[in-house]
Amino acid sequence: MLINFCQARTIRTDGADTFFSDLALKLKALDDLEISDPLPPAMAAATVKRYLAEDRFRIRLTDLVGSAVRHTAERLGEQSFSLMDDFSGVEFLRRLKIYQAETEVLQHMIAPLCQWGSTGHETCAVNIAELAADYSTRGIGMYKDVWNNVRFFPSVLLLYAGGLAAVSSENYGMLAALVNRPKYHDHEGEKSLFLTLSLRKVFGEAKP
Repeated sequence: MLINFCQARTIRTDGADTFFSDLALKLKALDDLEISDPLPPAMAAATVKRYLAEDRFRIRLTDLVGSAVRHTAERLGEQSFSLMDDFSGVEFLRRLKIYQAETEVLQHMIAPLCQWGSTGHETCAVNIAELAADYSTRGIGMYKDVWNNVRFFPSVLLLYAGGLAAVSSENYGMLAALVNRPKYHDHEGEKSLFLTLSLRKVFGEAKP
């Protein structure tokens, strides 16, 4: 009668131990799905720190970073940034502000990764730094150098954030990974992202 009154459903199980173990696994799976959604910057940093604390979270950390990189690349790819516009200081500053805002979450993620991460976490940091490779070189076609070069500004921000964090904790293995491993491709083939991302290269054409 109580079951009918509450409109409850009977669950057949092999016992409480099996039922609650399965339930715990399913709840963790739901938690994984929720945590993959875009996070506020402070929460993203806190989540990275929590995952770094225990090696059993390595897969979840990799998934979190991959999801954040894809989301940011998609957001940047959706921006209406014409590569053939004439240069103007107003438009240049507008684009820099958007790049800064759209990479804020990744900046908060790469800093703790590079400060406290170990060899096993280098790939996550490199994937964040390679953001430029995920959106900057897609079907560029005709372009003006000033707008094409400034598309690498997000990776400049991320490399600086990660590099400074690595130096602050003397995590030189992570610093070496950030310098040597990130790559991108253009019409000439694979190139070192670090060698491309000098401020002179990114901002050199930004002249009225």
